[in-house]
Amino acid sequence: MSLTARYAALPRVTRWVIFTGALIATYFGVVEPVLDRTNHLSARADAKSASLAAYEKNRASLTAADAAVKLGLARFGMVEAPGDPEGRPVEFNRMIDALLDEHEISGASSTSRTVPLGNVPLSQAFGPDFRVDRLVRDLQFESTPEALTAFLADIERRPLVTTVSRLNVRAEEGRDAKVAASRSLRISLAVETWLLVRKGARK
Repeated sequence: MSLTARYAALPRVTRWVIFTGALIATYFGVVEPVLDRTNHLSARADAKSASLAAYEKNRASLTAADAAVKLGLARFGMVEAPGDPEGRPVEFNRMIDALLDEHEISGASSTSRTVPLGNVPLSQAFGPDFRVDRLVRDLQFESTPEALTAFLADIERRPLVTTVSRLNVRAEEGRDAKVAASRSLRISLAVETWLLVRKGARK
């Protein structure tokens, strides 16, 4: 007797039990894994769709930020990341002295000071073991308008210079012809570079 004939000869209740068992085995063995896989792919597709939607929503802001960065680089050049507290100050001061000589600015006086940048996102980016310090060099000198303009344009394009944080310009006081003809200005400015310092390190 064939397998089909044997199945047909079974009582109806037994045939229903076998049929139901076969359906259950098919569901858990084939259908459910397919559904799980489909749901997984659907969830991934939803996540990617949400990411694309978020990007599209913020694209205008991202494009504007990118344009601002490119404009800043074109105008002011690259800026170095916070540097070594031993070597950076030497390199920074030599660079400023060389620029003063290059632009024929003589008789300049200066002082330097170090100030913690504070708990800002840049400091936090380097982890809890480091802090960012501002090395500020305060300069005072006399200059013509042309020499000052050239000096400022040059110094702001130097990667070691993080920022020119202060600039005060005063005209020389006096009414005599010599002072008027010199067009001399009194300049006070602060130029900064930033240092990456390990917390607890000796200065």
